[in-house]
Amino acid sequence: MGDRLRVLVASSDGAAAGWLSAALGDGYDVGAASRPESVLSSLDVGRTHVMVLGAGSAQTLARLREADSASVPILVVDTDDDPAPDIFYVLDRRMEPSDVRALIDAAAGRRVPSQAAPAGISSRDEAANVQRIMELARPLALQKNLRGAAGVVIGATEALLDADRAYCLFYDADDGSLWSEDENPVQTTAARGIFRRRRRSRRRVLRRRR
Repeated sequence: MGDRLRVLVASSDGAAAGWLSAALGDGYDVGAASRPESVLSSLDVGRTHVMVLGAGSAQTLARLREADSASVPILVVDTDDDPAPDIFYVLDRRMEPSDVRALIDAAAGRRVPSQAAPAGISSRDEAANVQRIMELARPLALQKNLRGAAGVVIGATEALLDADRAYCLFYDADDGSLWSEDENPVQTTAARGIFRRRRRSRRRVLRRRR
């Protein structure tokens, strides 16, 4: 996008817009609206690239859905409610500004700068790890259920990263559910937390210890 990205914040007070403007900094136009009619008017003239809903915006969200405004990605902030599948992400004011910018950019379809390609294999240990990763394909393909596949992934992750503990979570893009298949199963939504943040912003999740 060559133009400045416009973000419209719909909230019953100005706190959400103030926080978002400070987090995004230059290069973004952050506007605010408190009434559903004002929000819909801005969308009608195509001036908004991303919508952020703050406190007291339940009516606005309902009006957006009635108006079939799904073309504008929606993020929410200042809520403890479980988000619906059409919500792009639940922002948290404790996030680093760089993560907020990455999520807003990703929601708007901006190209996220790719991370530098890793250097080539430079040691026997790295070559051995690459070989072990390649050898995972066969045992993984032989698994007949998700629990078996998770066991293979967990065991390999612990070995490769020298980790004390690893987890494997499965994600359903249709409804945003996130769950595990181990002895202590987890069932939750993926619209919060590091998993969804990294998936949405297309940033790396793990960084190998040196």
